[in-house]
Amino acid sequence: MKKIYGFINSHDFYEALPRVASFAQLTEPSVYSALPDDWVIGVADVVGSTQHIQAGQYKMVNMVGAAVISSQINAGHGKAFPFVFGGDGASFACEPKFAVESARILGVMKRWSKEEFGLTLRVAQVPLSEIRAAGQDVSVVRYQASEGVDYAMFNGGGLSWSEAQMKLGAYSVPTALPGALPDLTGLSCRWSNATAQNGSIVSVVVQPTPEAAPGAFSDIASQIVTVVERLNRGGHPLPAAGPGVRWPPPGLSVDAHVSRGQT
Repeated sequence: MKKIYGFINSHDFYEALPRVASFAQLTEPSVYSALPDDWVIGVADVVGSTQHIQAGQYKMVNMVGAAVISSQINAGHGKAFPFVFGGDGASFACEPKFAVESARILGVMKRWSKEEFGLTLRVAQVPLSEIRAAGQDVSVVRYQASEGVDYAMFNGGGLSWSEAQMKLGAYSVPTALPGALPDLTGLSCRWSNATAQNGSIVSVVVQPTPEAAPGAFSDIASQIVTVVERLNRGGHPLPAAGPGVRWPPPGLSVDAHVSRGQT
């Protein structure tokens, strides 16, 4: 793992990261760069998401999780920052000069989720310095998926630790006042559901145990990636042309909730 932030302004850390084009390289700890100590981690998740999804509200749950990121993007005027969407929530890293505004937006999302959908959204903001004091870390790499498109990938266990702390009630962000609305300009999900090409779409989640030997997770992840790369299109579940569309699109009512109050 590299520590490059000592040579640049903390504000420019993420912009300065090189892009990594090989997905297989993401299993190598050496390509990740440690986040600066003065950054903070934002986390959010929908309480009882499993039950909501089982009740057929998966579009609603997904949209709230995606809205956490969209609201941060718009509040930051589109400046790139590292984030990951978890389906029923999201995690992201925030530079110090934006931390206060980021926390405020999390509070707005907490209020909006409840008022618009009746979903309880947990939100928290955790200082990276406290994550490291607890023996965890957060490092990041920018994966260049295609020309002009890159995604953040995290390493170090700090995001999982932060989420666990949030669920214990630590680092909670206050709820915004009634009626507060986030800026969700550009957020929409009107794609049709993708069908399985071979009967099932499988997602494999692998997490290291606390007692795992250094490098063990990297070795296992590398083996999984090697197997997947042998599949058609590297195991990509979507058609080459992307998911289909139809009218009316699924989740149109959810989109209506998202667009309320937007110009």
